[in-house]
Amino acid sequence: MAENQRPNPAFEKESIIMQHGIFALLVGTLNNQIQVKYQSIKASPFDSHDVTMSAFLLALFVYATASVAEVMLRARESLYSTLVGNLRLFASALAAILLLSILAPILGVRYFGRMGLFIYANRL
Repeated sequence: MAENQRPNPAFEKESIIMQHGIFALLVGTLNNQIQVKYQSIKASPFDSHDVTMSAFLLALFVYATASVAEVMLRARESLYSTLVGNLRLFASALAAILLLSILAPILGVRYFGRMGLFIYANRL
C-alpha cells in the first residue's frame, strides 16, 4: 500500500463489529416481518419463494464463511482481508435484499436493479 493512502475505515475492527450488529438486527427484523406475513397462510416462504430462500441461505453461508476468513486473514495481516471483507459486505447486502424481496417484491426488484447498476458503474 502506498504511504499516502489511508486504510479504509470500513475495515477497522470496531467498524466490522458494528456491521455485524447491523446485519443481525436487519435480518432479525426482516425475519420477524416474514413470520407475521406468513402467520395466517398455510404455506411457508420455502413453498412460495423457494429460489429466493435458497439464494438467501447461500448468501448467508457466504457471509458467515467470509466473516471467519476475514478474521483469520486479518490476524495474518494478509492483503486479501480487504477482498474477503468486500465479499462479506456484498453477501450481507444480497441476503437483506433477498429477504426484502419476499416481503415486498417490487422493492426487491428495485434494489436488485440498483445493486446491478452500482456493480456495473464500478467495474474495473
